[in-house]
Amino acid sequence: MGWTEQIPTLSMIACQFMYAAVILIGKKALSQDMSSMAFVVYRQCVAFLLLAPFVFTSVTLFQNLYFEGLNLASSSAASAMNNLVPSITLITAYTIGLEKLNLPSVRSVAKIIGTVLCVSGAVAIALLKGPKLLNDEIQDIRDTFLLGVPNQWLLGCLFLFGGACAWSL
Repeated sequence: MGWTEQIPTLSMIACQFMYAAVILIGKKALSQDMSSMAFVVYRQCVAFLLLAPFVFTSVTLFQNLYFEGLNLASSSAASAMNNLVPSITLITAYTIGLEKLNLPSVRSVAKIIGTVLCVSGAVAIALLKGPKLLNDEIQDIRDTFLLGVPNQWLLGCLFLFGGACAWSL
């Protein structure tokens, strides 16, 4: 049994030690007449300061990519790309080893079917032509690829896909 196989167990033990430390620090602060509400505020502020850089970076990256893609593509493409977030999340988790798929298992089959449905729905929404909203001058995808009409629809879709990837992280 290697050291890397023990990482989940050691992580759970480390979490329990951190919980115990929070309880001890909390009890010490409360026993020195600190208000429980003030303690909660301080605790939330510390959590915010520790987590904010990661969350801010991910959300800001998502929003920048998403709105640039929305500007270059269409609202239909943006809607379709949002449907890819669960699929991208599953594929990413499987790729880095956080998610295991066991094909005979009902849960794994459901995850795979859900992923296929998400991707199929996204493709259908993006490719089906519907009425234009907001008088957009975006041309149909068939015009772009079949007639070679230069526009930035594909670049917008790439931005939207990047935004979906950032959101899934």
